[in-house]
Amino acid sequence: MKIKLGLALLLSSTTLMAAEYQTFASLAYVDGKNSGYDGFMLDVKHYFAPQITSGVMDEFGYLDTDSKIYGGLNNFGSDELVSVGGEYFYNENIFVRGAYSRYGDFDSNSVGMGYLLNSNLKMAITRYDSDGVDEVYQASAEYVHQLAGYDYLGFSVSTDTDFDAQTLSARYFTALNDQQHLAIDAAVHHNDYDDVFTIHANYYFNPAMSLGAGLADSEWMVNAKYFIDTNIALFASYVDDQEQFTLGISGQY
Repeated sequence: MKIKLGLALLLSSTTLMAAEYQTFASLAYVDGKNSGYDGFMLDVKHYFAPQITSGVMDEFGYLDTDSKIYGGLNNFGSDELVSVGGEYFYNENIFVRGAYSRYGDFDSNSVGMGYLLNSNLKMAITRYDSDGVDEVYQASAEYVHQLAGYDYLGFSVSTDTDFDAQTLSARYFTALNDQQHLAIDAAVHHNDYDDVFTIHANYYFNPAMSLGAGLADSEWMVNAKYFIDTNIALFASYVDDQEQFTLGISGQY
């Protein structure tokens, strides 16, 4: 009864009251006929400070500016892929980060540090090291331009220090009215072999329900997400070229 009442209030309200969450988890089943992916994927992330919603249930702003730890597990192949990582902010501005993953006998890790110049600009340099691959240093910067209300424009750029590969991405989030919102993500990745352009849009019918579609070169995908209450959501997606279906459930607390 409480769940039904909470959902009714959420869907009928003209605005979303800001809510706070610190722990996020998702469990999904992936079936890709062409990609060979077939198995379960588990992801967990915990922040050491509350994350506040921005207009809809799964939007928390562009920049990550709080300490966090995360981990993931999937069994797509013959061996399980395990990954862990985190980011720690010292004195609110200086941060360090690290990550480790293992798939069978293959290991990879990254370590980095950066500086939050202000609430809108975050810069970092990260070293990546994997078995059988030369180490790579990557510089990155993220910037958000706050517009009216929760609306914003966000930009990210990264490049390896040899300038062999670069990625530029942008995100636009806006309220269309009290209920409907729109999020558009675009990115271009350049390396010595190819340029890959992606674009994706999510339309929010209300703070709890969204439908999205996107393109990556000639490959298209669709996705949907629905919060059954203020904590639990169901989601699904389909990727055309890989004939890949994903069904999952997520929680935020």
